[in-house]
Amino acid sequence: MRRLIPLILFLPLAAAAQSQLGLEIAQRHAERAGEKLANLTAYRAEGRTFIGNQEVPFVLWAQRPNRLRIESSTLTRRLVQVYDGEHAPWASHSEVADGAAQTMTGAEAREFMASADFDDPLVDFEAKGYSVDYAGEDDLDGRRAHKLLVMSKTDDICFLWVDAESSEIVRRMTYRIVNDQRAVIDTFFKDFKPVAGVLLPHKVEARTAGRAIYTTLIDKMEPNPRKMAPTLFARPGGWPEEPKAAEVKVERSSVEATNKEEQKPEGPKVEASRGEETTAEGMKKNEPLGDAAKTDAPKVEVPKPAEAKSDEPKTDEPKTEAPKNEDPKLDEPKKAELASDEFQRTLRSLRLGVLG
Repeated sequence: MRRLIPLILFLPLAAAAQSQLGLEIAQRHAERAGEKLANLTAYRAEGRTFIGNQEVPFVLWAQRPNRLRIESSTLTRRLVQVYDGEHAPWASHSEVADGAAQTMTGAEAREFMASADFDDPLVDFEAKGYSVDYAGEDDLDGRRAHKLLVMSKTDDICFLWVDAESSEIVRRMTYRIVNDQRAVIDTFFKDFKPVAGVLLPHKVEARTAGRAIYTTLIDKMEPNPRKMAPTLFARPGGWPEEPKAAEVKVERSSVEATNKEEQKPEGPKVEASRGEETTAEGMKKNEPLGDAAKTDAPKVEVPKPAEAKSDEPKTDEPKTEAPKNEDPKLDEPKKAELASDEFQRTLRSLRLGVLG
């Protein structure tokens, strides 16, 4: 028991020391370029991403604190992704909705918004809601690197490797769900070159299970470009999400109100149209069909339920047929777009070292 007491007392002290070491490494990384990092307020990058035998050129604009625009293109398609730091990010794909801007949602929006952070998670990590813990030391390409565990306020985690000498982030390991399975994505940042006095990676490699996913090469980086149009991060036609949402609510409420009004007076309207005498007869007309045929023939009341019955199968048939037709249409493009999806993740990784 006496042997366990020192061990129990040592564990919290060791954990505190590990946490403190992680904070010190993160601070050294944030201060690695001094005032030069603060003076770098924007940049424009041109490069190419290689996925298998495909080469995809792109242009990227980033502006402090969290504005990002990426344009990628091939011979057959063009994709634009933008976040202005305030509204929901949007994307324009030449093959979707005739290139109209589409609002990003879910994990895609969260990932792109995180990528728009001009500085990586280790810079002002506490203000951004990240926690940092020391996780050991590794050897990467013959250089000593500190391993850090970084967790966001939404419990998303990743591991970062910080070069012990340069304090630059040289590796990131994240986890993604691919085809209902957990996949480990390893991203390596190489070929650091000074951009306005700040070292930035000009080569990015991604791997999973030892297999290469993509390689990105930065051919040119222009710091603090003078020619940046005010509309560079704006959405064409403005951001209609909020007004449209308000209009939809009003329309839905009005439709519901009209539906209720139409549903409630249906019975009385029929009885009122028949008159007082016919309403009394209407109670009896459920039994004698002869009277119903005499009074209802010109008013075409009998076909109404028949139309309702015929409408049900009509609405059900397309519902059952739609997924049958959509599934084969979606499966083939999804397979063809896997490389493109990885390419977009590559572009989102082209920031100051690390992005989730």
